[in-house]
Amino acid sequence: LDLGRRPCCWMKNERLFLSDDNLRNITRRELDAIISNLGGFGSDNRAGLEKKLHRISGLPDRDGVYVGLTMRVGRWFQGNAAMLLDLLLGSDKSILILGEPGSGKSTIIRETVRVMANDYNVCVVDTSNEIGG
Repeated sequence: LDLGRRPCCWMKNERLFLSDDNLRNITRRELDAIISNLGGFGSDNRAGLEKKLHRISGLPDRDGVYVGLTMRVGRWFQGNAAMLLDLLLGSDKSILILGEPGSGKSTIIRETVRVMANDYNVCVVDTSNEIGG
């Protein structure tokens, strides 16, 4: 949601407008109302939704006033950890996971941590609350 722009979302590389009214733009009042319900942003301009995998990132202008919000919808899929477990178990090596936004990096890490926690002590350092919610 960007101040002065038509509200939209992206799904599968396609932009979908959230209003049929071509003249409908996001107002300052709407942005402020959403922000006031979040409880504030951290130093990284991110706000999490408690006990949810979703995250809202704020885009401040030069004066620190938020002019845009992006909501990331966290996903959880069971059963996709096997590809990482083979590499992690019995090894002291590190793994770097790279991918485009929305490609499932956090999703596969979240599931791998869940599966490993059944048999091992697992510690997750997640300052943006993307893994633990």
